[in-house]
Amino acid sequence: MSGRLPASDLLLSSDPLSDEACSSLIGYSEEDGLVDFKVAFEPHIDKAWIELAIDCAAFANTDGGFIVIGVRDRTWEPVGIASEAANALRDTKVVLEKINRGDLRPPITRARTRVFAMDGRNFAVVHVPASHDFTHIFESNRDWMTPAGRAVPLVSKGSLYIRRSASNQVLTSADFEALVQRRITRYRQRILDGVARVVNAAPETQIVTVAKVVGARGEPGVQVVDAPVGSELVGKSLTFTAKSLADKISMYSALVEPTDSERVDARILFEAFAVRDDQDLAPEQREWIALYSLLRHAPVFYWLRNVRTADARRLIEAAFNAGTALQKGFVLNYAGFYGASFHEKLYSKLPADSTRRFTKKEAVYRTGPSKRRGDDEQRATELALQLSRAADRATEYELEKLDCALYAPF
Repeated sequence: MSGRLPASDLLLSSDPLSDEACSSLIGYSEEDGLVDFKVAFEPHIDKAWIELAIDCAAFANTDGGFIVIGVRDRTWEPVGIASEAANALRDTKVVLEKINRGDLRPPITRARTRVFAMDGRNFAVVHVPASHDFTHIFESNRDWMTPAGRAVPLVSKGSLYIRRSASNQVLTSADFEALVQRRITRYRQRILDGVARVVNAAPETQIVTVAKVVGARGEPGVQVVDAPVGSELVGKSLTFTAKSLADKISMYSALVEPTDSERVDARILFEAFAVRDDQDLAPEQREWIALYSLLRHAPVFYWLRNVRTADARRLIEAAFNAGTALQKGFVLNYAGFYGASFHEKLYSKLPADSTRRFTKKEAVYRTGPSKRRGDDEQRATELALQLSRAADRATEYELEKLDCALYAPF
């Protein structure tokens, strides 16, 4: 279609599903990272909803995008959709219920649908905004039952999709690094935007220089280190109020690097463990906790238990590379649980005889799998609550041992 509107502009428009936007998308004549075409949609077949859920998750986890239904792939012929499909896709609330289905976490809530009539045919357009602050992951398998009664797996538990070029792809470790970096960059940009507002402030506004600090209760903030003479601002602190655990993690992600992990108050990590089963944290927030728990002697295995072995190794190696000599020795305790060769790879980077070589899993904390799971989980929660208030190395060790017994991959 000549003169079509760029999909990137449509995503940023005030009405991404306007008549002009839908018309432009139907005639887009190209699949790319922002637009996907489907020739038809069969709402009575579960496979169609599962594939739509994958599309929506992939777009939301990347830069957002549009799904246009009623156009042939490759030929881009606009054929329209059947009335049954139009009726099923017309109601955004129903579509969201179908694609989320209770196991896409966090659920996609901002996608919108529209059935648009053009040249006597109906088309459906789904607009999926980018989820800048969340990453959507499938927390259970999704199988399609064929008419013959055979289960065909379409989504595996733990799958995280992104959009790459003109197709959906399962997230790789390299993609994950890029995703986290974009998230960190976004948080930092918010802070810089605030700085820009100060620099461009009215002439009577006082401009001060601040440095990052961590408050007495672990809250990230800034402190005035330079200000106009007579302003009495030097030494004053400004803390960023965070009411939820997720907010605290987000702010620390923006303000602290792994190489500066001592700036993270470990009490935040113990607080997270104490409420571990009650928090709806995004996957990257859980991995942030795992990374800094490795560096700050907090429980780690719980946060690694549902990630792929490759991702667990990546986090452990990132902590090892960022840590001090003392921290590297602690991190090595965990490396052995994810493969002898992986442990040897990290061990070889240390000076000879600087720390003990891994022998067997049961030797690390002198424990094996928990035989009193309910009691041990309750005790672990009690210890974490204590440590969220005050540090105590003996209590930390007892909690590390319980975390190992309960959640380590023996």
